[in-house]
Amino acid sequence: MSGHSADTDTARDTDAAMTMTTAEAAGAVGASPRTIRRWIQQGWLSSVDGPNGQEVFPNDLPAAAQRARQGRGHDRVHGHQSPATDAATVMDTAIAARGQLDAIMQEWLAPLVDRIGNLERENGRLEAEREELRRRAEAAEAERDQLRQQASPPPPSAAPTPSAATATPEAPGAAQGFWQRVRRAFGGE
Repeated sequence: MSGHSADTDTARDTDAAMTMTTAEAAGAVGASPRTIRRWIQQGWLSSVDGPNGQEVFPNDLPAAAQRARQGRGHDRVHGHQSPATDAATVMDTAIAARGQLDAIMQEWLAPLVDRIGNLERENGRLEAEREELRRRAEAAEAERDQLRQQASPPPPSAAPTPSAATATPEAPGAAQGFWQRVRRAFGGE
């Protein structure tokens, strides 16, 4: 049950709608998150559903704390701060807490954003390298096909082929494969 009215909804729509989680609110007023949830259930503190669960408006914390003190019979008149001073303290604490949260987010987010940028650049470099290698592989395949075509025997002609008995002896290595001849030519065998 969230304790907010149409008037506070309208004010919040025009406001920047800065909210804090129940844990953050608890830290700001020196209470436990359970206490903050109890204040919400009792209608002393308005809340909204946010990405991190129930969230409250920091401006509502002083009034909720005052209501909670009055509800328990503690009006803080025994030498403690006045409610106006409490409200200022709560706001200062909430603003400081939000600043610390932003600093922590920057401490963690900035390196991650930098890492993402570096990875994007590395990815671009690797894609360009892959394309270059693909182009070279295609050129090598084309060259291989051309060499195979040059090394293959000419197509049989219409002239009769000599029989084995009348055939002239071939040069040594003529019956060897192309790659064996290439290896021999370059000192491989």
